Amino acid sequence: MSPRAMFHEKPAEEEEIDLKKTASAVKAWPNIKKGYSELVFFLFFFGLYLAVLTMQLRVDRTYGVDEAMRQKVVDEYGDLQEQMSTQEDFFNYLEEVIRPEIFPD
Repeated sequence: MSPRAMFHEKPAEEEEIDLKKTASAVKAWPNIKKGYSELVFFLFFFGLYLAVLTMQLRVDRTYGVDEAMRQKVVDEYGDLQEQMSTQEDFFNYLEEVIRPEIFPD
């Protein structure tokens, strides 16, 4: 038994081309293309969402900045207001105290 007989295919010379079916497939192509492009955009967005979600699950890195700010900026004893009398003092405080805590070398 030949492979063509197994699948009940007609030989190439007996096949007929259905023009109506071909025309409808050509007319439907923009809708199919639009559907695939929407699928690609959805998958890209979903991947981006998962990447952000994964980054947020690393709590030690995500909240490290917050913890450093709380340790250095929150003034529990009232000393900070006495140390800051000018804008220059404030910017020196940001450069010398806060920046090394947030961005360690």
